[in-house]
Amino acid sequence: MPQEELSDNSCKVSKQGVNVQPSRVKALAMTASILLRHSHPNIPNRYSCNPLVDRTSTPVEWIDFANLQASKLQQWICRRDNRRAAKAMQFLTHGYGLDPAEILKSAMFSEDYSEMVIVKDIEVYSLCEHHILPFFGKAHIAYIPNGYIVGLSKIPRIVDAFARRLQVQERLTHDILECIDKTLNPKGVAVVIEASHMCMMMRGVQKQNSIMKTSSMLGNFRSNQATRTEFLSLVTG
Repeated sequence: MPQEELSDNSCKVSKQGVNVQPSRVKALAMTASILLRHSHPNIPNRYSCNPLVDRTSTPVEWIDFANLQASKLQQWICRRDNRRAAKAMQFLTHGYGLDPAEILKSAMFSEDYSEMVIVKDIEVYSLCEHHILPFFGKAHIAYIPNGYIVGLSKIPRIVDAFARRLQVQERLTHDILECIDKTLNPKGVAVVIEASHMCMMMRGVQKQNSIMKTSSMLGNFRSNQATRTEFLSLVTG
């Protein structure tokens, strides 16, 4: 029985045998042609397909046509995929181009308020710098104003600014804390992050249910047990 399959490695139709069924080979050829014309409407002209054979063509001519179209499609997909991968990595690490301190300064307001301000359950998505694999979870951030408050959305924005880099969770926690402390000069600041790490879930020890928690505190949150307890009870409750 002749082979008429698309190879996993080359995506080419085999020419083994002489009694090839023309209808099956034509179907393979036209499938590749349709993919080029309809699945990728923005495909450049140099990849566009033109009918090279007609209904009277031999099976071998149809095989050549199918291989040509499959090759064109493969080139197009590979080039598109390379660009997509590059754009994805640019987005995942765009935090290097952001200044978190300037983000905070853009929405600082003088306000006579000295009670605890908490923003909890902030989504965190980052890349482990050791394996370039994602870790994701939530951040809980609190500060006690000392003459200035900051726009609510700026807290999650600085989380993203630091998270969209190659990171480790310990440093990410400290980076956020230090930025808020130096920029707002609050009476106290606290950061807790809990995250799942794909580098230990899908490889290595492969523990899918483990969660890493890190915390860092300054000012009243470090020196005052009651303040620290209040914060932890509010973010874990």
